[in-house]
Amino acid sequence: MSKEPFETMPDVMDAKQLAEALQISKAGAYNLLNSPDFPTLRIGG
Repeated sequence: MSKEPFETMPDVMDAKQLAEALQISKAGAYNLLNSPDFPTLRIGG
């Protein structure tokens, strides 16, 4: 998933997929997901 264009990526990704797509750490992806300006969809509890 690291080099493919963003148009072909899924609309919904988990933290691991997001980290790979943005080439950041998994912890960095969680930080991004927890920021108030980043759109997220939380499923489960």
